[in-house]
Amino acid sequence: DNYTEAEKAEIQEEIDRIEALEKVIEDTEKEVSDIEAETGALNPDTVTSEDKPEVEQFIGEMTDKLDDANLTDEQKDRIQQSIDEAKEIIEKIAEDQKALEDAIADQSAVTDENVTADDAQNLADAKAILETMKDDDNYTATEKAEIQEEIDRITALEEVIKEIGTSVDKAVAEEGYASKTEADITSAEKDEIEANVETVEELLDTDNLTEEQRKALEDTKTEAEKLLAEIKENSEALDNALKAEKDTTEDNYQLFDKEDLKEAVENLKAVTDESNKNYTAEEKQTAQAEINRVGTIIADIEEIET
Repeated sequence: DNYTEAEKAEIQEEIDRIEALEKVIEDTEKEVSDIEAETGALNPDTVTSEDKPEVEQFIGEMTDKLDDANLTDEQKDRIQQSIDEAKEIIEKIAEDQKALEDAIADQSAVTDENVTADDAQNLADAKAILETMKDDDNYTATEKAEIQEEIDRITALEEVIKEIGTSVDKAVAEEGYASKTEADITSAEKDEIEANVETVEELLDTDNLTEEQRKALEDTKTEAEKLLAEIKENSEALDNALKAEKDTTEDNYQLFDKEDLKEAVENLKAVTDESNKNYTAEEKQTAQAEINRVGTIIADIEEIET
């Protein structure tokens, strides 16, 4: 009661002012605590590129907040700690994005037109990394779809390697004539050899071969061409022997045809000789039939000569 109403009003005004200041202090502390809570909610194990704009905005706002005169040094330190943690999150996002870009680009130069077995290990390693990233919560659904697309592309490349390897192995195996040499190859193997040469040439015309595969195919082609040349030579020899006296018959022969007829028989006997493995049974039968026909003519000439 020692104060007048005017003085009491002045006292109340100061009380209100102090209470307002206490409210500012309380609100400021809550705001700092909220900032810490917001930073704590940023989980490095689940943050993605979609969070980057929000985190960057948060960093900007908190940096501005440091200029607030209502902050104590301790509160400023806490806010700065939150800013530093948020920046680490941004760095984590950047690292994850770089890892994604590198993983996608790692084997981008390898395509179905140039992939070889030499790429197999690198492709497998890249695929393993991508498989791990696909299950990483630091990537968005869109990014995971991109990862899966690259995994599928690599899987397709691995299939190309497998198919090329199978084709090369089959071609080099020379199925159907692998055991044949120039000493025993016959026209019966010609179609198989020609088909294999065609396959070899198609493979050689690609960029999907290792140096080892290319050399193996080139060697296969060289050997096949030798066999085809032998078949051609033998076929021409048989054709020439069969044609030599085909126009000479029992109705038109001349006595002076005898030596030519005998030469033709000798050439044909070279075909039918048991030691000659370059002719089929059918070709030998054809040659023998001509030997018999020409032999009859020779016998007729010799009968006349006697």
